[in-house]
Amino acid sequence: MKQYDYLVVGAGLFGAVFARQAADAGKKVLVIDKMQEDKRDISSTFVREEIAKGNIEKANHLLGYHYFVTGEILHGRHLGSTKLGIPTINQIPPEEKLLPESGVYVTEVRLGDRSCRGVTNVGVKPTIEGKNPVGVETHLLDFAGDLYGKVVTVEFLTRIREERKFSSIEALKEEMQKEDFLKCWRNLHWRQGSRSAVSFLPVVAVCIRQCHTKNRCR
Repeated sequence: MKQYDYLVVGAGLFGAVFARQAADAGKKVLVIDKMQEDKRDISSTFVREEIAKGNIEKANHLLGYHYFVTGEILHGRHLGSTKLGIPTINQIPPEEKLLPESGVYVTEVRLGDRSCRGVTNVGVKPTIEGKNPVGVETHLLDFAGDLYGKVVTVEFLTRIREERKFSSIEALKEEMQKEDFLKCWRNLHWRQGSRSAVSFLPVVAVCIRQCHTKNRCR
């Protein structure tokens, strides 16, 4: 594969000038014209809007990879293991990190050189009393072990439902026991397998830093 020093998305005035100056400096530059999706230019603003609305499959399609959160596993209140019977891992991303709309998502969790299936809640856990920070809490479907202090990556695949406030922790536990998380994974696998392979090719490489933060592009 040919290697480039710079990838310039958009051949407008700034992009053209930058590409010429970089080439004059002996750098290898690849210029890609802007592409469109749904009659809109694909941009970091477009991607961030889809992420913020919880349209994570659409955002992943635009990005060409799974949107993710990386962070250290922190100690929570241990309600997952002691009250709900469903142990979870907790991450508190930095304030500037753009998170998907609050809700429950099918996820894939990267633990070093291995990956696990997960179901992740993004939000403030409204059923739990007290003021809870916006966080990312994940139940691992095929892992058992101590991950406290480890840095893991949670990749968002699809949204299951919105975040809900239940009348009690017992009501939350009952609902979670009804939900078939493995079925959510199987349904996602079936949907992906039924799509055209072209739909999973990256549409365009959008600036990663801009798409992962709340700030608008400058």
